[in-house]
Amino acid sequence: MKKILCMLMLALAVVGVLSSCNAQNSLQETTTAITDETTVPSPEITTPKETTPEETTVTTPEETTVTTPEETTVTTPEETTATTPEETTPEEPNLTTPGLYYDVNEDGVTCTITDRGMCNESDIYIGETIDGYKITAIGPYAFQHYNKLKSVTISNSVTTIGEYAFAHCYNLEDITIGNSVATIGNRAFYRCDDLKNVHIRDVAAWCNIVYEDITSNPFYYARHLYFVENETSTLITDLVIPNSVTTIGKYAFFNCSDITSVTIPNSVTTIGDRAFEYCTSLTSVTIPDSVTTLGEYAFHYCSSLTSVTISNSITTICEDTFADCTSLTSVTLPDSLTTIGDDAFFYCVNLTDVTIPDSLITIGDRAFYSCKGLTSITIPDSVTTIGKSAFLLCTGLTSVTIGKSVTFIGNFAFDICENLTSVIFVEPNGWWSAYMENATSGTEFSAAVLSDPATAAKYLKSSTYYGNHYWHRTEQE
Repeated sequence: MKKILCMLMLALAVVGVLSSCNAQNSLQETTTAITDETTVPSPEITTPKETTPEETTVTTPEETTVTTPEETTVTTPEETTATTPEETTPEEPNLTTPGLYYDVNEDGVTCTITDRGMCNESDIYIGETIDGYKITAIGPYAFQHYNKLKSVTISNSVTTIGEYAFAHCYNLEDITIGNSVATIGNRAFYRCDDLKNVHIRDVAAWCNIVYEDITSNPFYYARHLYFVENETSTLITDLVIPNSVTTIGKYAFFNCSDITSVTIPNSVTTIGDRAFEYCTSLTSVTIPDSVTTLGEYAFHYCSSLTSVTISNSITTICEDTFADCTSLTSVTLPDSLTTIGDDAFFYCVNLTDVTIPDSLITIGDRAFYSCKGLTSITIPDSVTTIGKSAFLLCTGLTSVTIGKSVTFIGNFAFDICENLTSVIFVEPNGWWSAYMENATSGTEFSAAVLSDPATAAKYLKSSTYYGNHYWHRTEQE
């Protein structure tokens, strides 16, 4: 009985254990189910429109395509095309080559470039400003001996280039000079041996520049003048001076070897010293009546010049004005002319036709030296003085008439005029000669002797006789 009771109790115990296990397993399954529902969101619980891949794929490309590419394609290229050329033009004031040293001027708003400083560029642009200061000058010696320098562009704000500013820049080839440059100092471009091209934007402004000496002008070495318009440089061959110009300054077009013609307007009153000297391609020139002053050496060594018409307002042809114009064949001298200066037509070897006006008083020393093409000369009664060596070596000269008012003939005036056979003294009385210019007496010539054209020619043309003497005439009572 006890055995049976024990077995029943044991069976109940097993059933209890099994029930407990099943209950625990059931609880774990319930817990697992709840946990899975919590960690794996239901599609209805999350916001599918914001997180689903399809919605993201659709939205992002549309935003990228609509905004970024359109702004890049439409806006950026147009802005680049419109602004870049303006920023790189020489007029742009903010592109001064970095590293240049400068001093602020007394006004506190302008400055002077004093040195290349930290700049190591071969092409230098001097703009209108540097660090907010307006650049008005390039100081003395600023770029002297900077042998790396090949080109310089100077903006329109600069008014002064100091002495020796670019001296000994042996490799400098091109320079662009702004419209406001008014003065260029002594030897500013001295020994710029490779300088070839000068670029300007305003011919009138160029005509008004004041140079302290001949090597202040870049054309002491350069040969080619270019006019810059819309950033295009054109070589100047037919030079037209603007109507606003009253003075063509000293050295203005010195050595511009490409100029073949020049048009001078009636506004011009003065042509300065050496203004067209060494313009070796210039073939003809007409100087208008408005011009009252024609400077020394103004057309010296214009070796292609064949004809010249000189203004009726000119009273003096200065020293060497047309000297060494070896192609010159004819000259029209104005009726207003009183003086032909020393060496005025020196070595114009092909000059064949010149008419001396009745207004003339003085023929200077060597005025027609070696004008071998001249065959005859009539010196009018108005002339009082024929200078030393005035017609020396005029080997083509065969006849001369000397007017009645001439009282002085310099030594060698007609020396070595080997073909001269006839000299007519309109006034043969009172002549005498001496070795000294200021002598008060000398060898007297009778009127009868000088009335013979052949004898007079012999005496004047040869140093064997009296060709090396000063000739004087004393007025007869």
